[in-house]
Amino acid sequence: MADVKLTSREWKVVESKVAELPVDEEGRPILELEPPIDDIYKFFYTNRRTDGLPVVPPTKERVLKMMKYIDREPDEILGYFPPRNSVVTPEKIAINAVMAGCIPGHFPVVMHAVMGLIHKAYNQLATTLNIEGIITTTHPVHPLTIVNGPVIQELTFNGGVNCFGPGWRTNATVGRAISLCMLNLGGGMAGIVDHATHGSPTKYSFVVAENEEESPWDPLHVRRGYDREDSTVTLMGLEGPHNVQDHRSETGEDLLLSYAKTVCVAGMNPSTLASERWGNILIVVSPEYAKIIHRDGYDIDDIRMFIWEYGRQDQQFFEQIGYELPRGGLMPEWPKWVWNRFDGEVPPTAKPEYIEVIVAGGPGRHGLVMPSFGWTHDLTVPLTLADGTPIRSVMDFRKARKARNLE
Repeated sequence: MADVKLTSREWKVVESKVAELPVDEEGRPILELEPPIDDIYKFFYTNRRTDGLPVVPPTKERVLKMMKYIDREPDEILGYFPPRNSVVTPEKIAINAVMAGCIPGHFPVVMHAVMGLIHKAYNQLATTLNIEGIITTTHPVHPLTIVNGPVIQELTFNGGVNCFGPGWRTNATVGRAISLCMLNLGGGMAGIVDHATHGSPTKYSFVVAENEEESPWDPLHVRRGYDREDSTVTLMGLEGPHNVQDHRSETGEDLLLSYAKTVCVAGMNPSTLASERWGNILIVVSPEYAKIIHRDGYDIDDIRMFIWEYGRQDQQFFEQIGYELPRGGLMPEWPKWVWNRFDGEVPPTAKPEYIEVIVAGGPGRHGLVMPSFGWTHDLTVPLTLADGTPIRSVMDFRKARKARNLE
C-alpha cells in the first residue's frame, strides 16, 4: 500500500455518491500500487481534484520516480500558491505531474513553471504575473508556458506543426500538470474560485516551444539575457490564440499590418485595462512569415514598434462602448497612460516592449495574436539546480541529486 498526500482536508465531496476508496485518519486516499482505474477516476472527479479527464493514479512509486529528476527534498517549501495560499513542495507538484501523465524527465519543467506562478512569502501581494487574478477572474485567461533552450529537443517539446494542438505528449502533459497544480494547490475550482464566464480550452493545457531552429532572430530567452545553452520557461497570462491569416501580402510591412489590425479591436483588454506596469500581447510569427519579415529588414524591436504604432484604435470608439473618464463602478477609470497622449488613438499596450514576439508553427501563411487580460505581466524562469546553477540537460538534476545523497 502507498499513501498519497493530496493538498488538503478542506475540500469535501458535495456529490451524494463517491467512489469507495480506503482513506487514512486524515481522510486522504490510500492507493494500491495497481488500483482499479475506474474507482480512482471517480474518486478524484467527485472530489474535484481533476480537470474532468481521467488521471494516472499518483502512487508513491510513481511520485518517487518524478522526484529523481530534481535535486530537492520532497517536503522543501518552495512557496505558497494563491489564492488559496497552500504550501507548495516538490512532492505536491510531482503528484500533479503524475496525475497529468508526465514522464519523470518532464518534472523539472513543470516544477520551474509552477515556481514562477507561486509566491515566495505567505499571503504575498500579487507578483507581475498576478496568478490570483488569472485564477479568479471572469476573463478566459490562463498562463501560457513558452519553453526555450536545449530542453526543447531533449524532451521533444513541439514548436512546429500544430504546436498549440493535440498529439504531443510533452506539451499536453506538462501543460496539464501546471493546470492541475492551479486546481489542487491554488484552489481554482470552477464556479467556486475560478469564475471564468466561458473559460477556455487553454485551461486544460497551454504550453508551446519556440521554433528556434526556423527563427531568423535570437530566441526569446537569449533576448532576455540568458545563454543559448540555458533552458527557460516564460509565463504569460493570455487568452487563447487568435488567427492572423494573410495569403496575399508579399512584404514584411504588409504582413505586420495584418498583425497590427488584428490587435486593434475593442475587446482586447491590454488597450483598456492595462497600466504602465501590466498588460502583454504575444505575437506568434510562423516560419514562413518570419522569413519575409526578416528579409525586409525587421528585427524584434522593429516588429514591436510597428504593431504598437499601427495597432491603434480611435479613442472615441472606446468611449462609445463605455470606457470614459472618469469612470466609477466595477472598472477603474481610463488608464492614465492613455489620456491625451496619442492624439485621440489608443495603442494596444502601454509600451511597445510589452508586445512580445516568438516564432512557432509549421508551414502555412498563418500567424497568431494572444492578448493578456490586462492586469498581468510576463516573467521568465531559468531551469537551475537548487543552488542556482543553470542546467544543460535534465540529467544534471540526477547527477546533483546523487551528489547531495538524495537517492
